[in-house]
Amino acid sequence: MRMKIFFTVILITGLVLISCKEEPFSPKTDFVERLILTCLIDCESDFQSATLTSSYTVDGFNPLENALDPSIEGADIRIWYEDTVYTLRDTTTTREDTSRYFSPEKFYYVKSFRPQGNKLLEIEAVLPDGRKLVSSTITPSPQSFFFGDGDQIIPPSNGALILNDFNVYWTFIGDGEGLLFVPRLFIIYTKLENGVQIEYTKEVPQDYIQQGEEFLPLFPVGTKRNLVKYKTSAIDRVMTEISEGDPNKQNYTIKYALIQLFVLDKNLSAYYGALQLVSDGFSVKVDASEYTNIEGGRGVFGSFLQRTYEIYILDDYILSFGYKIF
Repeated sequence: MRMKIFFTVILITGLVLISCKEEPFSPKTDFVERLILTCLIDCESDFQSATLTSSYTVDGFNPLENALDPSIEGADIRIWYEDTVYTLRDTTTTREDTSRYFSPEKFYYVKSFRPQGNKLLEIEAVLPDGRKLVSSTITPSPQSFFFGDGDQIIPPSNGALILNDFNVYWTFIGDGEGLLFVPRLFIIYTKLENGVQIEYTKEVPQDYIQQGEEFLPLFPVGTKRNLVKYKTSAIDRVMTEISEGDPNKQNYTIKYALIQLFVLDKNLSAYYGALQLVSDGFSVKVDASEYTNIEGGRGVFGSFLQRTYEIYILDDYILSFGYKIF
């Protein structure tokens, strides 16, 4: 759920900023309100949510100066799935990031709704003033998705020879046209703090690029291929960074590595590509091409699923960094 909310926040930010950007040769044009509906269906969850916002104008030229939450309350949002109609309720939650807005976060939700793969979903949002937004999507199919091929241990090896690349493969049988895969690799470990073992997660980049004396991480982006390669040297560097600056290496216990793969449907794939998102934070480029699949407004209605797979980390490899074995 946290990842879905994170996706949603980034989508809203990108859509609102793009809707408010300046036209060429004019720092500011006549304001036209645009409604923005964002709903990402998590095929692995029983809890689904949506947000409804509007574009806005400001006195100056910087859209980030707006301090009034553009969320819209009181709309009637429904999702059609097979023979059932699901009505979303509006609610609020405490806002964690108050750097810009101080009011509670507003969103719509429905419980006990987990759609199956390769199913048609339709959404309709009717505002109190009668304006309507509609869209549809087809969920990716987990039944034809296989994950777990590729290297099974870290570090990757061929006998006694350590290989330069750690390979992750996946297979999608059936109609995978238009789908996008977003892979991520994590090291799961604990650190002893005040007598308590606290668990942490550290993401592994595919490689590092050296610029001067600085090493910049290169994370994987969305791909239509069924393969991602990680440099073994990048894994080595992450293992070192886990306790960087701390001489007490024995306070760290390495548990395992975790591969996470998001499968985005055609709608999310198109939006992801339009915004040129990257996995180290899913940062948004404001000058990206506009994308929407919402009739009557802007936004995204799409679906995704995720799979995870644990990778064993060799004991000798863990001990070589001075860490404990889980």
